[in-house]
Amino acid sequence: MMRKLLAGFLALALPWIILTAAPASAQLLGTMSTAAVEEVGAQKVGGYVGITGDFVALTGQFRLGVASSLDMGAKAAYVDFNSPGGSSLALNADLKIQILDIYLQDPIDLSLGPDVTYFRASDVTNWYFGGYILVSREYALSSGKPLSPYARLGLRLHRVEFAGTSTDDFDIGFAGGVEYGLSGYTSIFGEIVIEDTGTGFYAGAQYQLP
Repeated sequence: MMRKLLAGFLALALPWIILTAAPASAQLLGTMSTAAVEEVGAQKVGGYVGITGDFVALTGQFRLGVASSLDMGAKAAYVDFNSPGGSSLALNADLKIQILDIYLQDPIDLSLGPDVTYFRASDVTNWYFGGYILVSREYALSSGKPLSPYARLGLRLHRVEFAGTSTDDFDIGFAGGVEYGLSGYTSIFGEIVIEDTGTGFYAGAQYQLP
């Protein structure tokens, strides 16, 4: 009963949250993951490119299934900012805890968890500490291939450190995309990120290690 009540609440609340949320500063590394967690011991690697009005990012991702409703991920990206921003290495880590599961007769997959991101550019250090909520739903196409639209909403504390001083601000960010399964091991992603400084597009592929 509680799972059904939670699913009903989220179905009503999420569209309003997404439509009224103020977009965030750059979500450097995108999402490139649905709300479904990886199976225990399963490992996935992926790579993708992100293009926005401010930078181009080349990103690698690794995900590991830890428990029946828990996985963890890590990303590393080379980010090339528009002049005079230069380039930077960005790092991210997150945990994903699955709350709703379509295989347990829930209407959607829903996960949430914490994440942290670090990057440094032009002598300015940026930290993002926060959490997110991620929803998705897998559909079987007539070809038998799976198609999974997803959406992510995140709330983060953004800390900027420069010349011995620091400032803090809160960001709310939204991303939406789709995963298409090519085979039992390989899938491709397309994603859009909408933010206050513009729009970013991300695309890439993911492979499950045998």
